[in-house]
Amino acid sequence: MVDDDLILYAALERGERDALGTLYDRHAAIVFAVALHLVGDRARAEDVVHDVFLDLARAARAHAPIRNVLRHLVLRVFAHDLGRGGGFGGRSRSR
Repeated sequence: MVDDDLILYAALERGERDALGTLYDRHAAIVFAVALHLVGDRARAEDVVHDVFLDLARAARAHAPIRNVLRHLVLRVFAHDLGRGGGFGGRSRSR
């Protein structure tokens, strides 16, 4: 699947928008699960998933090299949470 993801990422770099949808269909569930675990709120986790896939599209437009799409997505979830002050204990902080 990693090779297929890289083919889709290359298609995304070329501007083929359907590639993003395919990557989303393939990986959104795991990205959502990680985000939900980190933020502890379904609506916020959905926002994180949205932001992470937008980041992937931006990376493709910038022709940023990515060797593993799923790893990139999951790491972006962590970066998103850390960037909002969540840290790994983000679930338990008061809102």
